[in-house]
Amino acid sequence: MTTGASNDKASVENNPTSHRKEQIVEVSVFLFLIVSSMIISFFIVKQGSMSFVLIALSTILRDLTLVSLILFFIWRNGEPLTVIGWRFKNIGNEAVLGMWLFIPIFFGACLLETNCTRPVSSFRQRRCLR
Repeated sequence: MTTGASNDKASVENNPTSHRKEQIVEVSVFLFLIVSSMIISFFIVKQGSMSFVLIALSTILRDLTLVSLILFFIWRNGEPLTVIGWRFKNIGNEAVLGMWLFIPIFFGACLLETNCTRPVSSFRQRRCLR
């Protein structure tokens, strides 16, 4: 006698459309991992050096590929997103908080950038070198 869980698994394995869907998702995640790094390396070779924008975009793209890989593994195992701590209970409040926190962080980064790009006075240079 077979259990209901094994019947469900057998029906999924015999269903060609779900197997095809899994293969398509698996290949697309794999290609996203490989092709994104190839595209970034193409721009690096073409420019000769890495600008801030290129570094930022490559970091964002790399993180997106890793998140897609994690989401694929979670989806493939049939686990909920709460396993990794993603809860969508208060998503509106979280989005508003993120938008409000963007403002002070943005201006703080601008202040850091302006203070760090100023030329150091000769007095400050001599004092730091001692």
